[in-house]
Amino acid sequence: MMLDADNEVRIPLPGYNEGRDRRWITDLDIQSVKRAEGLHSATDEEKGPWLDENGNHLDIEKLMMGGGAPAIPV
Repeated sequence: MMLDADNEVRIPLPGYNEGRDRRWITDLDIQSVKRAEGLHSATDEEKGPWLDENGNHLDIEKLMMGGGAPAIPV
């Protein structure tokens, strides 16, 4: 997603604001990290069931091991 830099909120990173070595993080970066933390720290109950496009339950452990993945039509 491309956003206009004029509307971007940049926050200086602590410890990197001296001289020419200034580093920034944006408000969008912070929100993305919060969403990722929320997903990765959620319990299985909070995540809910894994369903395919037809509403059938998927065995996510089997899919992660590389077996039983549905074929993708070409």
